[in-house]
Amino acid sequence: RSCGAGGNASSGDSAVQVRMTFRVVLEFDPEADSYSGVCPELPGCASAGDTEDEGCCNVQEAIKLYLEP
Repeated sequence: RSCGAGGNASSGDSAVQVRMTFRVVLEFDPEADSYSGVCPELPGCASAGDTEDEGCCNVQEAIKLYLEP
């Protein structure tokens, strides 16, 4: 699933972009009435959202932040 939060390097940018795939576990928590997502391959990388889509997008953003230098 993709939430469209990706970006492209500009023509003057010398950064190299690499596409990686990570497993995400997304679960509904009825007590909190929200969805929580974790990436098992990246310890401590987790996020949450009020809807399934929001939870998925938030954990994708958490992965990007986790991998930033």
